[in-house]
Amino acid sequence: MQHIIELDQQTEKNLSEIALHTHKSKDVILRTVIKNFLQQQSKRNDLEQFLKPYSIDLNGFEFDRDMANER
Repeated sequence: MQHIIELDQQTEKNLSEIALHTHKSKDVILRTVIKNFLQQQSKRNDLEQFLKPYSIDLNGFEFDRDMANER
């Protein structure tokens, strides 16, 4: 499966510099970056799903500093 990725000029320049310094091709660098990004997203989604049952709706919550200081 092939995908087309369009990069702006600055990103293309950065990618070229990284490829030059690591002695790897741009394709290898892009694959590595995308793979790492997808792994991070997967971990984030897993964590969000794990924490979802523990979420608290704080809409409308107000903290009264004066009342807290009285305690």
